Amino acid sequence: MEFQPRTPPSSPSSPKWIIPELSVALPSRFWDNENDDYGRRASVALNAIHGTPDREGLIAWLGEHSPFLYRSLTQDLPDEISSAWDTQIRLEDFDWLCSVWVSTYRHAAELYRTDSEARRKRK
Repeated sequence: MEFQPRTPPSSPSSPKWIIPELSVALPSRFWDNENDDYGRRASVALNAIHGTPDREGLIAWLGEHSPFLYRSLTQDLPDEISSAWDTQIRLEDFDWLCSVWVSTYRHAAELYRTDSEARRKRK
């Protein structure tokens, strides 16, 4: 069997961004391939996650207080995104996965912030 290289997927004509951060383009110098649409989208999602307030201690807190969210953020969603990237699913679907990852993280951060505030008020 002869190796057949994959052709790069075509970009959507007008992507529908679920979260505004995903519409930000990064300079191509960050990527081996200037046409790495998946890498740019994943990086923007990671930047949105890293920009979420109340991050310190969140993952450890989730492990103790919300095993479902912990597993979603540390295993399930990253695995789905990695698999989607490898199989080069439609970019619209990849955007959706990245948006779910970001919104799930933001939801978890809000739960953590609310719990932290409640603990401070009890003291």
